[in-house]
Amino acid sequence: RSRAPEWRMKPVKRGTVRLPKAEQDALCRHYTEDVDAARIAAALDIPRHMSVMDPHAGKGAFIRAFLARGHPVAGMDVDPEATALAVPEYRCVMGDFLADEPPVRPDWIVGNPPFTNAPPHIVRAIGLARLGVAFVLPIRYLSSRKREDLWAEHPLSALWIFADRLHYSGSKTTAPDDYALFVWRKNQRGGCLLYHSVPGAPDRKRKRRTVLRGMTG
Repeated sequence: RSRAPEWRMKPVKRGTVRLPKAEQDALCRHYTEDVDAARIAAALDIPRHMSVMDPHAGKGAFIRAFLARGHPVAGMDVDPEATALAVPEYRCVMGDFLADEPPVRPDWIVGNPPFTNAPPHIVRAIGLARLGVAFVLPIRYLSSRKREDLWAEHPLSALWIFADRLHYSGSKTTAPDDYALFVWRKNQRGGCLLYHSVPGAPDRKRKRRTVLRGMTG
């Protein structure tokens, strides 16, 4: 039976709901850049017939990356101003990933969850995805005592370390943390595979020099 119809969703129009400023500030609007979403999609190398959902779609970087690779995609975001909600082909709906029913049950869930409250998003994603989950998170998440139970109950399948510092949309500098792609594969047996670099790192210093040169004339 084809699952195609469940991917035909009507997007929420951007700006139809306005949140109080305090709630907007709590939304953690730090969006992954397209170049990093594309290299993550390439590193994961998920078979193209498998569906992918980003539950924190933001500006749609992960959705664009997997669409470009031929995947059925979907997304959701709690922020009514999220750009992805306004683009019909992104197949996004507005909703809280922890509280609302997602638009589909995908094969894979990939994205950039809110770092301030990531554990429940990880557990929710692992329970929902059919085959696997991949989230960008600070490496320091591995060393916290308060997350020991999380790693015991949901051991990692793979860890892809970003040798370069990531740059998030809206920020004028690279992120202060070191990051990795945390991967859970439901059909994998054995220990966690460690990859020391996510291929395809852009020359961020060159990009910054170009911007500064333009600013100075």
